[in-house]
Amino acid sequence: MKKFFLLTLLIFFTGLSVLAAGCAARGGAGGAGGAEEEAITRGTASPGRKDYKEGEVIVRFRTDITRAEVEQINKSLNTYVKKVLSPGTYLISVPPGLTVEETVDEYMATGEVEYAEPNYIRTIQ
Repeated sequence: MKKFFLLTLLIFFTGLSVLAAGCAARGGAGGAGGAEEEAITRGTASPGRKDYKEGEVIVRFRTDITRAEVEQINKSLNTYVKKVLSPGTYLISVPPGLTVEETVDEYMATGEVEYAEPNYIRTIQ
């Protein structure tokens, strides 16, 4: 049993070393920031194209807002939840006749959200 335990530890730490070496190699030479230097950017869309997905916004409601209140707010704004991204954070559909920017403004005006933003298209460079 002791040999099995020691072998398991050896395999674990060997794997951890390989993983750490791979992460360090990705940081590049002289890269003090490592993975942080891999910029996640927006604003890289071609001229005439938006850097977010049309018809979708991401909304993070305050932590004291109940699911029933979320549903009521969405109903009042004529929107619906397309996907729950995490507790309190939703991918929301933009209603017909409104732009993404207008929908963001309407959610922010409720005073019930921490943030509302377009569903940005991000690329790693």
